[in-house]
Amino acid sequence: MKKIDNLFFRINIQQLFLPICFIATLSTTSIISSSYNLSVRAAESLIVSNSEVTNYAQAVLAMEPGRKAAFQTIKSLMGKEVPQIFCNSADTIGSLSIDAKKVVVNYCNASQKIVEANHLTIERFNRITQEILVNDTLKQQIQNELSRLQKNVGSH
Repeated sequence: MKKIDNLFFRINIQQLFLPICFIATLSTTSIISSSYNLSVRAAESLIVSNSEVTNYAQAVLAMEPGRKAAFQTIKSLMGKEVPQIFCNSADTIGSLSIDAKKVVVNYCNASQKIVEANHLTIERFNRITQEILVNDTLKQQIQNELSRLQKNVGSH
């Protein structure tokens, strides 16, 4: 099974999407690939279609409730700050209790299904997430799409 990379509690998405209040709830997590070397990739620019922007934003929004619940559960199980957790890294999961590991595995599996249900491969989702960190134009496109989707949800 392919693993979805996850900076479960590392990336401060609030910094990425500061102008959007609803995204502040993503303040401690994002799905991201940690395997790319930014210095090598800096010269490359990922081309992301409009449909991929929409699919990516829909996936992020669909993952948020599960992410919040998993984070709170792990925090209560640990009784302290939650460390950086990556879905694809045994090192970051290994120090967790059995119950916390189960929560992480369930969250990661659910997130993978959400990404795939939104017509993206895990690899593509992770590449887009990585690109957001270095591509302000893409970051703005996704921010705008997240805002549009939230407005649509609020108006129905």
